[in-house]
Amino acid sequence: MSVQWGPLMVWQWLAAAGVFFGSAAIALLLQWVVLKVGGRLARRTPSEWDDHLVLSVKGPLGLIAWALLLNASAVVANIPDVGGYKNLLVRSLTIIGVVWFALRVLKLVTVWVGGRDAEPGGRYRSIRTQFEFTRRLLEFGIWLIGSAIFLLQFDVVRNVGVSLLASAGIGAVVLGLAAQKSFASLFAGIQLSITQPIRIGDAVVIEKEYGTVAEIRFTYVVVRTWDNRRLIVPIAYFLDKTFENWSLAESTMLSTVILKVDFTADVDAFREEIARLLCDEKVKAMWDGKTSTVHVTDADDKTVTLRLLVGACDPDRAFDLRCLIREGLIRFLASHPQWLPRARSEFLASGPILE
Repeated sequence: MSVQWGPLMVWQWLAAAGVFFGSAAIALLLQWVVLKVGGRLARRTPSEWDDHLVLSVKGPLGLIAWALLLNASAVVANIPDVGGYKNLLVRSLTIIGVVWFALRVLKLVTVWVGGRDAEPGGRYRSIRTQFEFTRRLLEFGIWLIGSAIFLLQFDVVRNVGVSLLASAGIGAVVLGLAAQKSFASLFAGIQLSITQPIRIGDAVVIEKEYGTVAEIRFTYVVVRTWDNRRLIVPIAYFLDKTFENWSLAESTMLSTVILKVDFTADVDAFREEIARLLCDEKVKAMWDGKTSTVHVTDADDKTVTLRLLVGACDPDRAFDLRCLIREGLIRFLASHPQWLPRARSEFLASGPILE
């Protein structure tokens, strides 16, 4: 067993193999125990975030525990670190485990925030919009920093980095000129997340297209239209051009129905019919419970124009509410045909016609 085989003795090779696989087995066992105990404690609490937190350590905890046990076991077994490969492996496992865990926690927070979609109010949409943009920046930063730390362990990468620093001034100028539009979009996204002219879930009208803000990315915004199409809008558009945001201040929105009726129509009867329609359960679920008016807005030589105004509880239901009210008023007019617009003619005798 004292035979030399390469840089180590045969017994040292066997000990190294035992340390490698033994520490991996102990790390898996330790991770299993932590998950069992942590899961049992988390199930005793009413909240669910701690259950997801326990599940998020599965994998990263095993790698970090493996790295620590591997380093400690190699010291105890007196195994020399030939070529620095042991330290390289320990550092690599630790870096991967920490980056993996950070990404898991970030995903956990994302799921927690996204699970609160049912909560009403513009403040939640503001927080979610800021979080979505911040999350993408953090995720990019975690990948960038983790990859840089991992690669800087190798001498080849470190030497290339030092040589690149010598020409960093020229490279920075060239890169800045080439990517100035990308940087402008990135800064526009940061400005958008701070000023928030739009938020995730807002109802907007862009180029006469109605839709809902579905996603806010680094350089563009995804707007889902009423017919489930997706509009990809550059993020700078919302800072440079005019658009409509129906959800910016409050969620309620007015719906207007225009009717042309005869001069003999009873306006008070239309007010009573609107009140009756708003008592219907289907319509009542869309109504804001406050706004309901009927006005005579115009009159010409043949008809009278009635504007019926009702408030919808949110922009998504405003269209459906308007259609239901219009349908109900058409049925009401059909039951009173004398109020439908009519053309009248009157012939006056002006004496005998002379040839």
